Order: sequence, then structure tokens, then C-alpha cells
Amino acid sequence: VVEELAAANLLQAQHPYTRGLLNCLPRIGGPRGPLPVLDRAGI
Repeated sequence: VVEELAAANLLQAQHPYTRGLLNCLPRIGGPRGPLPVLDRAGI
């Protein structure tokens, strides 16, 4: 666990790893193609 916050505040995550995980989620109606990769160097 790198960050602890209420589920309602998940989109306001501050830790780079948490933000990276959220950015890797596919979005309905979003662009097709490869999903972003987590940047382990920035963690």
C-alpha cells in the first residue's frame, strides 16, 4: 500500500504509483490502442 484515502477521493490520488495505476485503466469510449505503462523510475 503506497497511499490510503477514501474511495470517493481516489481520483485525487497524490502518489505517482497510484496515479499511474489509475491512468492504466481502460476507459469506455476511450481511445483504442496500448495502455500507458507505469514509469517505475518515477516512483
